[in-house]
Order: sequence, then C-alpha cells, then structure tokens
Amino acid sequence: NDSKATTATLNEPVRDGGMEFIVKSFNCDQTTIGGEFASTDTTGKFCIADVSIKNISDKPVYLSSSDQKLFSVEEKEYAVDSEASIYLEGNSVIFDELNPDVLLEGQLVFDVPAELEVSHLELHDSAFSGGVKVNLK
Repeated sequence: NDSKATTATLNEPVRDGGMEFIVKSFNCDQTTIGGEFASTDTTGKFCIADVSIKNISDKPVYLSSSDQKLFSVEEKEYAVDSEASIYLEGNSVIFDELNPDVLLEGQLVFDVPAELEVSHLELHDSAFSGGVKVNLK
C-alpha cells in the first residue's frame, strides 16, 4: 500500500518525507509549565501535543520544532514556543538529528490565546516539505 495519507487523527501514524509522526494526545488545559524551581506562565493557555516521531528513511534527518504548526478553526497559524518547551518536565522536541529507525518521543508546546479553538496540527519533516495534517477535533 503506497498511498500516503496526508491527514490523520490522534494515535494514527502519518508520514511526511522521511518522518512518521503519531500525535498521542493533545490538551490545552495548562497555564503554567515547569516545576517548583523553574516555570513559565502564559496570559492565554499552553497547548501541548504528545508526539512520537520516527525516522523511516535511510539517512539522518534533522528535525526542528519550528517546522511544526498549530492551526485554529479560523486558520490562524501558531508556532511552537521553544522557550516554554524548555520548562517542560521530561522530553521536549526542539531540534534533533534522528538517525534511521530512531524513535523520538516528546512534546510540542504552543502558547496561544485563552479563547483559541484548535483545529489541527501541521507536521513537517523539514521546512520545505508538504506537511501532513493531524486533526484535533
């Protein structure tokens, strides 16, 4: 089966270029990120996507969180907040070189207005790829 789905939902693998993405969960219920010693707040809300990303190609792929986007129902585009990501407990996806068959589990953090209605994520294996859509509704 060679057909490449360019749209998926939560927990459905979707491929863009040399990457396979699975968005395992998505929530927008935090206004503070971090622990007791270092944290950051937002005037809106943080939306966090729990993702697993696998290099399915035969060469190393550079992954950058800045290529990953969140869209509202009005089609407004939001970028990853790499500063907030640093405060996240565990693993956040900022920038990584993934070797073939390596799986990366991490989180993408978006700082958005409190009233924002999310529509979908757009995930890319590079800044130049077509990207794939993961519906969040």
